[in-house]
Amino acid sequence: MRSSTVCLVLACALVIAAGCQRTHPPPFVLGDSGPPDVGPPPDLDTDGDGLCDRTEFERRTDATRADTDGDGFSDFVEAQNGSSPTDLNSPDRSLMLTMSEAPTGRLDTGISFSVRGIGETFSGELVRMPLNILDDGSEAQTFYAGSEALGATPMENVRGGMDGPLYLGVIGRTLLPFALHFVQRQEARGCMRAYPFGYALKTSDGALRGQVTRWIVLVPPGMSIGAPGARWCGPATVSCF
Repeated sequence: MRSSTVCLVLACALVIAAGCQRTHPPPFVLGDSGPPDVGPPPDLDTDGDGLCDRTEFERRTDATRADTDGDGFSDFVEAQNGSSPTDLNSPDRSLMLTMSEAPTGRLDTGISFSVRGIGETFSGELVRMPLNILDDGSEAQTFYAGSEALGATPMENVRGGMDGPLYLGVIGRTLLPFALHFVQRQEARGCMRAYPFGYALKTSDGALRGQVTRWIVLVPPGMSIGAPGARWCGPATVSCF
């Protein structure tokens, strides 16, 4: 009888112990870091520059600063236009051409090429520079109003004269300047925007003889690049890219 009682007590103890084990958490496994880290929400933009925090993490920019390198250009506009948002010297300020965002905004600028001609015809033309981030479809071409030959140095080397953006029959070492015209054609947004473009010099057979790159920067009245209170536009179609 006593032995039966002992067996019964031991059996109960085993059942209780087994029940307690089922309520314990699973043992820790070395290397198990818990639930996977999925990162920030896809539409989170902590600094409000137009680049989502996930994008900033991928590009190694600072998601808490709209201008990581402090050069006066937002991370979004640099990512969109192909310059480096972590390099203080990119983009090159000497390439910037500013145009007022006011409805009457206009930009007239000159670009020159030095050539050695053997009687060819040279022409200048705007070259599309694709954006890395497509937003509202606007590019430098949106504002382009044409160009024309401005007068060579020396002019006597242009034997056939000028016709629009053409220099006809160029002989010898000659400087060929062009005047480019841009006009504001967008609705004002009260913030700065930038668009790169190229201008190429070609011969009549289509051969490329030179190309330069510039940026058009739309600037609201009272703002300037890098000045206190200056603000760059973010995306117009989504909260962030």
